[in-house]
Amino acid sequence: ADKMKKFFQNLVQEVQVAVDGVVGDTLGPLLGTQDVEIGGQPEHVHNEDNCMIRGELDVKIIAARNLPDTDNIFFNIGKLIDAKDVTDPFVTGYLGPCKILMTSVKDNTMEPVWNEKFHVPVCHMSDSFVLKVQDKDHAWAEAIGQVVLTLDQLNKGNIDGWFDILDSNGQPNGELEISVQFQRAQDMHKQYTIDSYFPMRTGCHVDLYSCARNLSHSVQLSDGSEYQPGSCYLDMYKTIVAAEKLIYITGWSVWTGLNLVRGDDADCLETENELEFWHLSLGELLKLKAESGVRVLVMVWSEITSGVMQEAGMMGT
Repeated sequence: ADKMKKFFQNLVQEVQVAVDGVVGDTLGPLLGTQDVEIGGQPEHVHNEDNCMIRGELDVKIIAARNLPDTDNIFFNIGKLIDAKDVTDPFVTGYLGPCKILMTSVKDNTMEPVWNEKFHVPVCHMSDSFVLKVQDKDHAWAEAIGQVVLTLDQLNKGNIDGWFDILDSNGQPNGELEISVQFQRAQDMHKQYTIDSYFPMRTGCHVDLYSCARNLSHSVQLSDGSEYQPGSCYLDMYKTIVAAEKLIYITGWSVWTGLNLVRGDDADCLETENELEFWHLSLGELLKLKAESGVRVLVMVWSEITSGVMQEAGMMGT
């Protein structure tokens, strides 16, 4: 009985060590502990000196060394299955409570090499940038330690080199090699370019709609002026009918049986083609345009069950 009691006491201690700082927000109140870090959030989240960090962060997580072997929970049971089962490290980056980056997991190594780059536009309340090093276990992620870069360090320029990974007691628990550059918003030249699949172009037109089909009569605004809201379905129909070169449609899903012209919308049709094809469904209209030589491309969400369980999949796409 004493051996069994001691076994379970040791087991509880092993589990507590593993989950502290990972799911502490749940276990802390239940266990009555006050020094458990909020799960997944750096301690400095609660700092009253937080300020707005605006700009762009370029971060390169290069490597780590001298990490501890944290795969020893449940009395090293994992090593009975695989003697090479050691730490599976990965790194996450936080500004305040917000996770802004995460590396891949490197299996069974205490000298991981990532060489992973992250470009992150930031607008967050925080006084520091925290890089948390963790070990991915089967059921949770175990904290190894963290590297904290203050706002002053970020503002002073490029940060490069090896930094101590400090555990919850402030003791070194390995080292992390990083390269970090922060550019403040006020120091950035205004530019309107983003990473995209296709080159950016000027002179494009974008319409915004409050709903798919609006009323045909105007709305009086608070200043007394009149505003005529656009009708998305009607505008889509007119645009598709008038298309001469291409029609690209993207979205969660496309219902080909949709009729774009409804009710008194027919009174707003003007051209001969608009009056001729208004009774066609969206699918029939797209086929008609494709057969006339217009390039028609439709990109919809294709999740893992699409075409397997049923054609539309579990999500109905």
